[in-house]
Parts: sequence; structure tokens; C-alpha cells
Amino acid sequence: MSFEGYGKVEVFWIIPDLNRKRYYSISVVPGLLGPVLVRSWGRIGEGRLRQKEHFFPERKLSDAVQMANRLLAAKLRKGYCIFSPLP
Repeated sequence: MSFEGYGKVEVFWIIPDLNRKRYYSISVVPGLLGPVLVRSWGRIGEGRLRQKEHFFPERKLSDAVQMANRLLAAKLRKGYCIFSPLP
């Protein structure tokens, strides 16, 4: 499963024995001047951290999609499981 355009995916890493309950969300959304890659992460049920990366006209949607796929692959290798499918 990978990004092909705009979309959002959420992955979770839950290990009850270690009290580990984490999530990571990756989305590529349209922005005013170009696509925006939005990442948010944290512990389930608590505050979240968020980071946005803007891809202005010099950088295209394909660059944002490539970065999102790279992040998603890294999280899946680490042990996260996909929760919501890509649209």
C-alpha cells in the first residue's frame, strides 16, 4: 500500500505488555501554493506533535508523494500496522 496522490494514512504500534500505544499519521493535502505533507504522531489518548512540510511550485506533488511513501515504508519496517486505507 502506498500513496499515489493526495490522501491520508494512519499507522499504530500497540504492544500491551510494554504499555506501548503509539500512532503516526501521514497525509498529503492540497495547500494554497502547492501540496503540503503533514505528519502527526504521539501516544494514543494524549497530546500530539505535528509537522508540516510545504512543497511550493518548485517542488511538485510527486515529491510530496515520494516523501510520504518513504516515511510510510520506514514506519512499517519498524513494526507499525496500517489502520486506515488510502482513498
